[in-house]
Amino acid sequence: MADSRIFYTNPDGAPERVGLTTPLPTGSALNMRKDTTSVIGVTYYGFALPKSLEFNPVWQVMRITAATGAIDYAATGAFDQIWVYRQTLGY
Repeated sequence: MADSRIFYTNPDGAPERVGLTTPLPTGSALNMRKDTTSVIGVTYYGFALPKSLEFNPVWQVMRITAATGAIDYAATGAFDQIWVYRQTLGY
């Protein structure tokens, strides 16, 4: 399996690794989106296969809340979410 973790800075200023809830097969590429501007203090990450459109239900969406350091995945963490709806998904 490929290493599918990313780094973020936790509320204490230390780097942490967070991973996808579904590992990628070895050699897989990953399309990633990052949104730090939509909601103050919240960073959204979206993961999908290359060439995935942002309005198709093929994304895994993760939310990191800066104040608490909470890391939440939309729905079950499966690759079945729509990136453009990231702010309104259930976490």
